[in-house]
Amino acid sequence: HVRRLGAGERTAVPDAAFVYVHVVRGEVRLDAVELGPGDSARITDAKDLEAGAGAGAGAPAELLVWEMSG
Repeated sequence: HVRRLGAGERTAVPDAAFVYVHVVRGEVRLDAVELGPGDSARITDAKDLEAGAGAGAGAPAELLVWEMSG
């Protein structure tokens, strides 16, 4: 999935056994973790997570999200 978020916008992270999130541009807050361009996160048993744009700079963000079953 490609997610393009405006400043302050949030999106749900898919509930899946395995999720990989890669930040293409901007800053993203994933749960309590701040990620910047080039950063990624591997999540197991994702449930009820959200990613939000503009964690620090209040700017738009773009992220790639892969969801995989176990």
